[in-house]
Amino acid sequence: MLHVLDVTKLPPGTMILDKYRVVKTLGVGGMGAVVAAEDLALDRRVALKILLPEMVRKPGVVQRFMLEAKAATRVKSPHVAKVIDVGHLTGPGYPEEGLPYMVMEYLEGRDLSDWVRMGKKLRVPEAIDLITQACEGLAAAHREGVVHRDIKPANLFVTDTAEGRVVKVLDFGISKILDEDPNEMSLTQTSAVLGSGLYMSPEQMRSARQVDQRTDVYSLGVCIYELLTGTQPHTAETFSELCVKVNVDPPTPLRDYRPDISDDLARTIAR
Repeated sequence: MLHVLDVTKLPPGTMILDKYRVVKTLGVGGMGAVVAAEDLALDRRVALKILLPEMVRKPGVVQRFMLEAKAATRVKSPHVAKVIDVGHLTGPGYPEEGLPYMVMEYLEGRDLSDWVRMGKKLRVPEAIDLITQACEGLAAAHREGVVHRDIKPANLFVTDTAEGRVVKVLDFGISKILDEDPNEMSLTQTSAVLGSGLYMSPEQMRSARQVDQRTDVYSLGVCIYELLTGTQPHTAETFSELCVKVNVDPPTPLRDYRPDISDDLARTIAR
């Protein structure tokens, strides 16, 4: 059983819940750490996401963490990263409230933000294939009444499988469940603006709680624009300046960057 608080430096071989054996740390963010681990009961590799101890008492953080798990488990799609288990690590050395964790399917590959950083402009068929797969994942989420609200290249993970390249939608941490009990939605109700500004719809810029599935469609449009051109439709120094540009200034037409794109595709993305 794990009895250390520094979840950012778990050595290989560390046992968690007498079931998961740590293989390596995959990443550490502002809210949590993600490690690769072996599920000894089922003989498979998984990704274990653990909230940082210092985040447990911050308002809304545990709720957001658990919302991510709840939303992801509702969605059944090969294009949404699976959440296998969720709970709290408890016992000596842990916060009194317990340390939330989430077990997810293990993925190898890279997210689309890595491709953007490398300056890789995708061929049109390649970009369409990747975004179509993301659309399928989001369509499954929308059928379950889940709006993601933070679609961006960093949350679109590309992994290679025996069947070919597969896109997985990640991170439902600020998603909105449309049929949720209003009494359980304080995170959404008290957070007027959530998401990543450069990919955010005009409606979401005004109020995250008022949006529906169309905000995800808008964000996907921004993603494919960036994958094809290497730049976002709008950029700005501040969020307020960005809001003005998104609501007032039309983006540079896609075909100005990529004349190989058909008029029909350019119009579809612009919508």
